[in-house]
Amino acid sequence: MKNTRIMLTIIISFLVSGMLSAQTNSYNIPQQLSDLINKAFDNYPKLKEGDALIRMNQSQRDLAKAGYMPTIEGEASYRYAKPTPELSFPGGAGTFSFVPVNNYDFHLAATLPIWDFGRTQANVQKTLAQIQTSKDNLENNKQAIAYE
Repeated sequence: MKNTRIMLTIIISFLVSGMLSAQTNSYNIPQQLSDLINKAFDNYPKLKEGDALIRMNQSQRDLAKAGYMPTIEGEASYRYAKPTPELSFPGGAGTFSFVPVNNYDFHLAATLPIWDFGRTQANVQKTLAQIQTSKDNLENNKQAIAYE
């Protein structure tokens, strides 16, 4: 008798549970509300600030990666020197100038970092973490605005 009651209870619970529908995760959001939320995303200053912060962090990442690149430096100069010391030869044979009147100078240097003890890699990793943090903050702000 006890076993039949348990079996009957189990069968009835299966039949009743089949008739019930579970909650679904898909929400039916009206189109007008969705449009308003998207307009709020486009016009909210805090979100624009978050986008600008992400772009700035990406630029900092590119600058940090520039530490791996070679550096080329150049310098050019010109100097006009007058009067210059001269030696005149007797008899009109001419003059000898010790220093030229027009001085041109040009230097070119290229440097390539060989080993910076991981400093560049640490800067790149730091900027990648800042980018991810900025993206997370932007997403958090979007969710807060959508909730409001």
